[in-house]
Amino acid sequence: MSISLTLSKREKKSRSVAKIMAIAGAWFVLYWGNERFWNTLLFKVFGLHENSKFGQAAVFFFADSVKITLLLVGITFVVTMIRSFITIERTRAFLGGKRQGVGNVMAASAGVVTPFCSCSAVPVFIGFLSSDFFHREYRLA
Repeated sequence: MSISLTLSKREKKSRSVAKIMAIAGAWFVLYWGNERFWNTLLFKVFGLHENSKFGQAAVFFFADSVKITLLLVGITFVVTMIRSFITIERTRAFLGGKRQGVGNVMAASAGVVTPFCSCSAVPVFIGFLSSDFFHREYRLA
């Protein structure tokens, strides 16, 4: 009597979906609890003062560093999943046969939806850092 250890396609797919859902759940818990974690660690454990500039700067640095890392990991995952379904052949078929102006607008619109490269991510990040809110809150020149 032999026991087959292979999984059916349906079982493999359901396990993959369960893993993805577990990872997504863990990502949301980390993202949601990030600032609370750093507030507790820095103010309650290490005893920094909540109203001091150093305390606020430390929370800002650690919480936003983790937040940016989580966002980059999340965006990379989502874009990778989307790109696994959109092949070059599908894109060519979708854009092929269109007039040049219409095709250019459609291609640019598709690129705007998932702007994930250093050409767009770095300027957006610099824009966040140079915003009026950042300068007003942390009194930078």
